[in-house]
Amino acid sequence: MSLLNEDQMAEPRPKSLFSLDYYKIYFDVKGDEVLQRTIASLYPLKGHLERNIRTNPDLYGPLWISVSLILTSAISHGIAQFIENATSCVAVDTDMRRTSFVMTTVFLYTFLLPTSLWAYLKFQNAETRQSLPSYICLYGYSLAVFIPISILWVLRIPTIMWPVMLGAALITAYSLVNSLWPSLEGLSTLRSRFIVSFIVIVLHVGLAVSLGSYAFEPSRVHPARIIKPVAPTAAPTARS
Repeated sequence: MSLLNEDQMAEPRPKSLFSLDYYKIYFDVKGDEVLQRTIASLYPLKGHLERNIRTNPDLYGPLWISVSLILTSAISHGIAQFIENATSCVAVDTDMRRTSFVMTTVFLYTFLLPTSLWAYLKFQNAETRQSLPSYICLYGYSLAVFIPISILWVLRIPTIMWPVMLGAALITAYSLVNSLWPSLEGLSTLRSRFIVSFIVIVLHVGLAVSLGSYAFEPSRVHPARIIKPVAPTAAPTARS
């Protein structure tokens, strides 16, 4: 299986997967293209993958968006934790377990999930036009909406932020399905298409829920960690 589509076959490419020049073409993207693809991920546009990504997929945007989401969620979590415990004498530590969770989840979603979907469609002989980088590009840009939301999560107003989070997740999930639909039409039955679409939506919304409930919420500090002031001891009196 080749990871290249027909439009890229004519371009000379190094044969070694371990050569940096092999991936250079996927980082050769203009700023306006990154902005256009980021905006396109926020509204449902049928055939976006086919028309706007297939001929020139990039990995720069997905990588930049993934790293930015990891950083903003970690910073927002630290600020929210500091604000929550500012009035009490509590030691605020860096929670690397949360940061590791966010990093693992985001990178698995950006790279492993589209790879699995692309491999499944290839196995079913449903996908003949799109390359693997095209799927990674599409999924990576779908995470852009969570960056400003992760920053706003520091406000700690769940009644407002949860509807915003879930609403953005549903919109971008629907945009993902619309972009993928031309590829899904290659599946043998309509039932298979709807099952794959349902899985795409569930996993995307599940990512939003897990980030919102685990990554952006400040940690609960155990009472044992509260630093209590030490009462001054009286100086010993000299014996006569």
